[in-house]
Amino acid sequence: MQTSSQFSAVVVSAEGHILTVAHAVMPGRTYKVSFPDGRVAYAAGMGRIVTDAGRTLPDVAMMKLLGRGPWPFAEMGFSDSLHNEDPCFGISYPESLAQLKPMVRKGRILAVKDEWGFLESTCIMETGDSGGPLFDLNGRVIGLHSRIDQPEAANYEVPVDIYRKYWNALNVQKNYDQWPPTEGPKIDQDPPAGQTNHSIAVEKEDKQAVEKIQPENCVILLSSKINDTLQSIQATVVTMDDKAQNLKGNHIALVSKCSMVGQEPYMITTDGKKLKCDIIRRDEDKDIILLVANGLIAEGIGPTEFSSDTFSHKDLGRSLYSPLSGQRAKNSVIGSLFFDLPPSFRSGYSGMMLPRDGQLFLRRVAPGSPAEKAGLKANDKLVAMNGVPLNGPDDFGKEALKYLPGNSVRMDIKRGDSMLSIRVLLTNRPLVTANHPMDKFTGGKSIRRDGFRGIFVHDARIRSYECGGPVFDAANRFVGINIARFSHVSTVVIPAAQVWEFIRKTGPSVDQGRKSIGPS
Repeated sequence: MQTSSQFSAVVVSAEGHILTVAHAVMPGRTYKVSFPDGRVAYAAGMGRIVTDAGRTLPDVAMMKLLGRGPWPFAEMGFSDSLHNEDPCFGISYPESLAQLKPMVRKGRILAVKDEWGFLESTCIMETGDSGGPLFDLNGRVIGLHSRIDQPEAANYEVPVDIYRKYWNALNVQKNYDQWPPTEGPKIDQDPPAGQTNHSIAVEKEDKQAVEKIQPENCVILLSSKINDTLQSIQATVVTMDDKAQNLKGNHIALVSKCSMVGQEPYMITTDGKKLKCDIIRRDEDKDIILLVANGLIAEGIGPTEFSSDTFSHKDLGRSLYSPLSGQRAKNSVIGSLFFDLPPSFRSGYSGMMLPRDGQLFLRRVAPGSPAEKAGLKANDKLVAMNGVPLNGPDDFGKEALKYLPGNSVRMDIKRGDSMLSIRVLLTNRPLVTANHPMDKFTGGKSIRRDGFRGIFVHDARIRSYECGGPVFDAANRFVGINIARFSHVSTVVIPAAQVWEFIRKTGPSVDQGRKSIGPS
C-alpha cells in the first residue's frame, strides 16, 4: 500500500542504482517504481546523507532496484564542469498532473554551486518532481531536483558529483548525519564538449523563431465585464475559410478562453480604438469562445497554418513560442504528449460537505457559500440532484462534476419529516493555496484549469490572465491555444485541430446573456 507521497528519481546503472533526494526516502524501506513504459518494479532505500536535519542538507540519497537487470539507465555527467548559462533539461513527475509519464522542461544553469552547495537552474519544478534528474544537452544526469524558492527561476539541484564522491557509502543501507568517507570509484573529469557553443546556437535559434512571429497579426487583448468587474484576456486572431459557419459575413475572427469573456466584449486596436466584439459561439466543455470584431481587417492565422497535431516522443523538448499582445513571445518546450486532464477543479462550488462514513446527510454547510445562501443546513439529507436520485456520496460526486460555475442546480432534500426542493446557484471554487512557493507565482492558477481532453502541456510561464493566445513551434506553425495555467510547472494547450473543429462547428449563434463567474 502507498504510505508516502510520490516523488521522482533516475536509474543510473544497468545494475539498478537509482539517484534521488534524502527528503523523499529512508534506508531499508521498499519503494514502488513505475517506469514511463508502464513497467513496475520495486527498490530498496540505500544510503542517505543529511548533515543538517533542519534544512535536509545536502539532500543526497540512493535506492537500488530489486530483482535481476539489466535495467534501462541514464548516464551520469559531471556537475563541476558546467558553466553558467549552459542549457539543461529536467524530466520528472509533477504531482499536480497525476500522470504516469513525466513532463519535460527546459532551462539554463544559473549557478554551478551556490552558498548551500546546490546547482541552480531555471528548470521549473514543484512537488512530485523532487529527486528527478536534470540533464545536460548530451543527455547525462548533472543534478537531482531538491527544492524551489518563490521566483519561478529559483530551482535548486543536488550536484551529481556528490553522488560520485560518496558512491560506496551510498551503496550501504545507512542514514549518515555526517559526511561519510569518500572512498569511491575514480572520478574522471569529462567536461561536456560544446555546451557553451550549443547554448549560443540555441539562443540564436530561439531569437530567429520569435522574430518570424508577428504578434499584431495573431494575438490581441480582449476586455469584458465579469460580475461588473473589467477583465482582460488574450485572444487569437484567425482568418476564416468557407467552411466556417455563422460569422455574419466576417472572414476574421477571434478565439479565446470562454470563462474569461463576459458581457459586451471589445478589443483595443494598436491605434487605441475600441472595437465591439460579437460572440458567435461558446464551448464551455473546451472553455473556448468564438467572436468577431466589427471593423477588424488585419489578417490572422490561416487554415493552412493549423498543424496536424501529431506529436511523438522525439518532439518532447522541442521549442514552442507564445506571443502576447504588446509583448515579446514567451519561450517554452513541448512537455508532454497528448493526454486527458480529468475534471477536479472546474466544477461549480456549492459549499455542501458530506460526512466520511458514506451517508448523504450534510455534515457542514460552509458559511457564505451558495448552499447556505440558498437555505441548505447541516443534517439535511440529499435525495436527488436535478432529478437524478442519489444513493451515496459517489453518486453525488459524479453528478456534481457535471455542473459549472454559473449553473443552477435543484437539490431535493429531506429535513426532518419534510421534503424540500432548493435551487443552488453554483460559483467558482475558492482558491485554496498552501504556504509553499509553488502556489505563490505571479498570476496564480486559472480557476478553470482542468476537465480537458486530448491536450498537452508546456513549461511557459503564462499568467492566468495571459491565456487565450496562440502557441507556435520553431517552424512558425500554429499548434494550439494556451487555455489555462494549470500549476507552477505547466500551462495547458488545446491543440490546433480541436480549435479548428470548434471554429467550423455548425449551429446557431450562441450567447444567451451568460455571466461568467469570477476572475481567473
